[in-house]
Amino acid sequence: MVKESIYIKDYGKIPVEYDETKYRIDCIDKLNVLTIHRLSDNKIIYISNPYPTYAVQIDLDKQTHFVIGNHKEHCNKLCDYILDDGEDYVRLKDEFETEYWCLDDIRIGNHTFKVEDDHYSARLYNLKDLSELFDRIYMDNKMLCKNNIILVEKRWFTFTSETIEEKIRYFIDVDTLECVSPIHSTLQNRFIPIYTKQEIKEKAKQLEKLGKYLDIDRSPFSITEDLEIIKYYQLLISYVSGSKIYNDIDNDTLEIKEDYVRKFGLKK
Repeated sequence: MVKESIYIKDYGKIPVEYDETKYRIDCIDKLNVLTIHRLSDNKIIYISNPYPTYAVQIDLDKQTHFVIGNHKEHCNKLCDYILDDGEDYVRLKDEFETEYWCLDDIRIGNHTFKVEDDHYSARLYNLKDLSELFDRIYMDNKMLCKNNIILVEKRWFTFTSETIEEKIRYFIDVDTLECVSPIHSTLQNRFIPIYTKQEIKEKAKQLEKLGKYLDIDRSPFSITEDLEIIKYYQLLISYVSGSKIYNDIDNDTLEIKEDYVRKFGLKK
């Protein structure tokens, strides 16, 4: 793969990466667009929109991808194109908005990208799958491990008589988008191992005795998250909100919680 910069008039230099034995990426100055030529037959297989911000060829699972960035009217987009065998032009597979136009700000490892950003919150796209929404993805190089894993964070918060916030943090594999570490709960201040298959079966039996059902076909991570994190978070909310004197009906109306007030048991 060759890595170089191409100058786009009125925009500046942008990074491009491609297999120089199979393709050539050029710029049409008057149009401010990129073109991708296939060397085997000298056909133009792609013409970009005006003002592209990067162009990266990635070969993954015997499939050729061209990841192209585009900036237009304060909107940054990442477009994932693929070139099918026997085709003369690339096909758009997926496209996403991104917070940043610079490739270094969104690329993680070889083929994973931070997309659908909203300041801190974002998803990860690895050219195969799209992750759930994370409230924060730690892009600090010191957080990135050599074996292609990255630290992510999710949070829940509720305003009752006091603010209750739960944050969980864990490492995920950017190739599989699966959790590869224990989960740390800031609310419980502990690390929670992911349930094993045997533990899930035992939990299912325990819940069945209580007349409850556990879908054991779900991922071990989601089962662990539900039973060890969300369950206790909701219990705490219920406990705290249970001591309120008023129920919130709407923004302007309060209703006395009569059941709670009666528990004071006034002396006769």
